[in-house]
Amino acid sequence: MISRKLLTVFVVAGGIAAVLMVQTVFSGRWNSVQVKPQRLKGDLAAEVIVLEFTDFQCPACAQAALMVEKIVRQNPGKLAVEHKYFPLSSHKNSLPAALFAECALRQGYFWPAHDLIFRTQSQWQGLADPWPFFMSRAQSLGLDVQQIEECSRDPESLRVIEADMNEGKRRGVRATPTFIVHDELAVGLDDLRQKINLEGDLKSGR
Repeated sequence: MISRKLLTVFVVAGGIAAVLMVQTVFSGRWNSVQVKPQRLKGDLAAEVIVLEFTDFQCPACAQAALMVEKIVRQNPGKLAVEHKYFPLSSHKNSLPAALFAECALRQGYFWPAHDLIFRTQSQWQGLADPWPFFMSRAQSLGLDVQQIEECSRDPESLRVIEADMNEGKRRGVRATPTFIVHDELAVGLDDLRQKINLEGDLKSGR
């Protein structure tokens, strides 16, 4: 049996009221995790919640993002995946990418931004400063550019990213993509598939 407690929180950033955030604490047979619905791919009430610690500049993460979407589609109502920021220090443009995604989230556009960032990874990963590139794409996503700029200067935006990184480190994450399934590490897609296959009634994207 899955027990759930709902906590409703209003987030105000840069003087602008952000979208209503609901955090759900799942406990029982599956991971005990706090879920942020804006970064969840799949059903909030899914039996299995997988945490995906990812780096936007990581090529393997870009490939994993496509497979994760397929896995979630194959397991409607059974499995969901929450994106967690984990920019590696070796990828200098990953942090600005995560910041852009977080600021897009405040306007309700996390997943469109997430997909655009990975889809255009080869175009921005080698830039000295990727921020102008992201801003040039902001309007195409329907984002308010001024709000994105204000959000990028808000210390709370970085604190959200740092909180994910600290959580990942506490859980033993050292590389990306790393998934948490039943509070156990799954490093890379192959490891994730193996853990999903152990569930028996879940499909692993093949």
